[in-house]
Amino acid sequence: MNTAHRHRAQRIHSEATIVNLHDHMGRPQDFDDMLRGGVAVKVYKPFNDGKYYDERNRRVFPGDGFDWTALYQEMIGRIEKLESGPGSRVVIARRFSDLAKARGAHKAAVILGNEGCLPLGRELEAFDALYQRGLREIALYWPAGRQTRHVLKEDRTLTPHAYQIIERA
Repeated sequence: MNTAHRHRAQRIHSEATIVNLHDHMGRPQDFDDMLRGGVAVKVYKPFNDGKYYDERNRRVFPGDGFDWTALYQEMIGRIEKLESGPGSRVVIARRFSDLAKARGAHKAAVILGNEGCLPLGRELEAFDALYQRGLREIALYWPAGRQTRHVLKEDRTLTPHAYQIIERA
């Protein structure tokens, strides 16, 4: 790439709002990496229905009866702690204006999401509480693989929870 093209690409990158629409990483250094790379916003999905990664980055496939809501609340708590800590470099985007606020403060904006609906609870009892804490994106279709069939029965269209969410809306 010649110098003129490189400068043009750098200018476009610096003027654009770069959004990572899918990320599972929520460690402090990940937000610093976002800012260094010019990524303004990311949709952070702490886990997907049926599995998560433990503190040693090992995949865990809990069985029936696992409290997915509590795990999601714990993951949100980690980001809230980073958000309110000294020298914070992250903002949880709960409304559109938070994106501009984060950018103006040179902080990474995080939109909380999840692959699948298990954190909402069997009867969607956690929907409102998770929304209040920042959950804004959820995959209504999550193709449960072999490892999660015991958790979700799915028909290759929507998860059972997705039907409940749509009926509620």
